[in-house]
Amino acid sequence: MKFEPLIDMVVIQTVIAPEKTEGGIVLPDSARQKPDEGIILSLGPDAKDHGVEEGDRVIFGKYVGLELSIPGMQDNVLLIHISDIYGRLVK
Repeated sequence: MKFEPLIDMVVIQTVIAPEKTEGGIVLPDSARQKPDEGIILSLGPDAKDHGVEEGDRVIFGKYVGLELSIPGMQDNVLLIHISDIYGRLVK
């Protein structure tokens, strides 16, 4: 099944927070930070003229979006507004 965002919405695959600290301490789910970084999977029609495109790695608000759970789709996917993206990471 495929999901196409409407209007100014963006589908993002979030980057998973590490399960361990650099010192090797295992973090429970409740102690992990909510993701604020991800890769754009698809853009709604009104989001395409905002300087980002599919495949871009972006930084977005920590407490924004709707978690998507659609059969056949990857885990850790968010639906957010284009205005919730603060910028993209470039090499």
